[in-house]
Amino acid sequence: MPINSNIISNNIRTLEYNKFVEILNDTRFPQLTVVEQSYDNPNLTQTDIYNKNAILTYDVGAQNTNASPFGDNASSDAFGRLRMSLPNSLLDSKFLYDKQPQYFDEVVNIGASTFIPNDSLIMMTTSGDGGYVIRQTTTRYNYQPGKSMSTVYTFVAPPQTDIIKRIGSFQSLSAAPFTPTDGFYLEINSAGASFNIVKTLGTANTVSAPQSAWNIDSLNGTGPSGLTIDFTKGQIFAVDFEWLGLGRIRFGFYLNGKLYYAHQVTNLNALSAPYMTSPNQPVRYEIRQTGAGSAQMKQICSTVIDEGVQEILGVAVTASLSSAVTVQNNVMTPILAIRINPNFSNLAFLGKTFDLYNTDNTTNILYKVFRNPSFNANLNWQNIEKTYMQFAQGSSTITLSSGYSLYSGYVPKSQGTAAGTGGVEISSLFGRFGTQINSTPDTLVLAGMGLGATATVLASFNAIQKA
Repeated sequence: MPINSNIISNNIRTLEYNKFVEILNDTRFPQLTVVEQSYDNPNLTQTDIYNKNAILTYDVGAQNTNASPFGDNASSDAFGRLRMSLPNSLLDSKFLYDKQPQYFDEVVNIGASTFIPNDSLIMMTTSGDGGYVIRQTTTRYNYQPGKSMSTVYTFVAPPQTDIIKRIGSFQSLSAAPFTPTDGFYLEINSAGASFNIVKTLGTANTVSAPQSAWNIDSLNGTGPSGLTIDFTKGQIFAVDFEWLGLGRIRFGFYLNGKLYYAHQVTNLNALSAPYMTSPNQPVRYEIRQTGAGSAQMKQICSTVIDEGVQEILGVAVTASLSSAVTVQNNVMTPILAIRINPNFSNLAFLGKTFDLYNTDNTTNILYKVFRNPSFNANLNWQNIEKTYMQFAQGSSTITLSSGYSLYSGYVPKSQGTAAGTGGVEISSLFGRFGTQINSTPDTLVLAGMGLGATATVLASFNAIQKA
């Protein structure tokens, strides 16, 4: 809207000077025509044409301690801080070439989960009553108190009869049918869409807000935006929340490149206990069938964002061997393994550093660090004192296979030679380790093999246990 940037300072129609600008060339604000008549001679008239004026205003609450000069909208995070476009990504999930098995665990019953190349998505389908497909990150993304956490998910989930589709950050019982127990999600079923918070442990808390009850914008054409969301097509779902046990949570969608909040739960004067058991939630997509026929949902992309500088906070944990492990000749042998205690699945850990010590003076060693390998025998897990983590010592009678090789190197045969990272930060290589849907923890394993003969090795791991 064009305006005359020169302030009108001689406007005699008001005593409030220097607060007017002219509105020009806008048909919504046509010029004003005024015919003036002389008091002395009624037959003498003058016609004047005035451009419309706008009063320059400011937030009258700007001096108020509790004011929000920028508004309580998408320009502010869940704690009301002005967003400065410096998000710190904790999850980068997009399916360009595979199902990202390093990040996502899945369970399938009477259905299928299929990577669709070129469309860069996962097709989740059910084909009978009681069928379900669940895909969930093993990591519970660490919430840092006082910082807003933001999550974004893209999907195609059209409403279907006898089908429940859920997208969000939540977890479940560890046994079939894996009923949700904690977290938040968007649910789409034959009755429509709803925003949900679930907490079944401790002081139970259940919130379910159908689209007709969304308290910011129902996105059905009658809300403040005038927009209508179509759940038969793909959508970008967004949530941000402050936890601290009792904070608010906002649900919305990106439409036309802008974030429109649809509903919020403020929890103002409403709670006597936290609204979720844990703020550390995995990203999860699930589809469930409760009748005949078949159904589908498409998982496309998601991210978890810490709205602030992510600080490496937690408890330092170390595990080391008091006796050497004999690694086999040309056969990868586990030396030392660490994981989260299965009873504390809401935690995660970061691998930090490791060291190897070759006590053999005749044999070189090849070593590798693995994520979630398979073993030909069970490891003997022991609790690490005063932590929620466990370690296991390897053995020459145990071999490993599969898994993801994260790091490798050599230790020469010279007596007493040590190898490792020497205290170098390697968490970016190892990533975060968590728990699968059935409560099986991710495992980080240091393994090795002798090159030409067996060798004896000592090892240590250092990690950060994230609360």
